[in-house]
Amino acid sequence: GWIGGEVTVHKVIPPDRNTFGYNLYFGDGTGNTAKNKIGDVVASVSLNASFDSPFVYLTIPSTQVPYGAFELLLFTYSPFAEADEGLRYTFVDQINVAADLNQGSLVIVNSENRPTWFRGNVVVATSIRFGITDFVLYCGNGGDLQSDKVGPMIAEAKANLESGSTIISVNSSVYLKEECSHFLVFARNKQVEGNKGLTKEI
Repeated sequence: GWIGGEVTVHKVIPPDRNTFGYNLYFGDGTGNTAKNKIGDVVASVSLNASFDSPFVYLTIPSTQVPYGAFELLLFTYSPFAEADEGLRYTFVDQINVAADLNQGSLVIVNSENRPTWFRGNVVVATSIRFGITDFVLYCGNGGDLQSDKVGPMIAEAKANLESGSTIISVNSSVYLKEECSHFLVFARNKQVEGNKGLTKEI
C-alpha cells in the first residue's frame, strides 16, 4: 500500500525546447491522459536540475498509494501547460502482493436446514483498500493463516472496496466435513492470496 524511491527518465536528445520538466502522478490504470490521474503531483523535477545529463531523476517520498491507483503517469510540462498525454509505469508489487486482513469481520447467513451443510452468503467487511481484487472462501480449523485451511476453495467474489462490504455467495449446497469448524476468508490480489485472513465459527 506504500511506494517510495527514485524514478529514472531517459530524456529526449536533443530536448524539446518547450519541455521544462516532468511531473509524476498516480494513475487509474486505464489510460495515459489527464483524466486518468489520481490526486496531486507525487514528484516533480525541472530539466535545469540535470541539464547536462541524459537522465532525469524524480524522488518519490514514502507515500501511501491511493485507492484506485495501479500505476504511475509521467507528464512533461512547459511554463504554460502540461502535456495532454504521458508515459505509464505499472506497479510490480501490486501484482505480486496481496493484503493481509488484519482487521475486519465475517457474517454468515446459512439457508440450509440440514446440519453440516451450507448454502447462503458470507459477508466480508473490512476497511482495507490496497492489494485486494477478490475475496476467497475456505473451510478452516479456527486459525486465520494459510496453514489453517481445510480443503479446497468453496467460493470467491470480486471485492467491493467502495462500500467496504463484499458478499461471497455459495449458491449450491456444500457438505461441511467434521474438521471444518470455521469459515476462513483471504484477500486475493490477481492470483496471489494474503497470508492472514478473517475467520468465524460456523
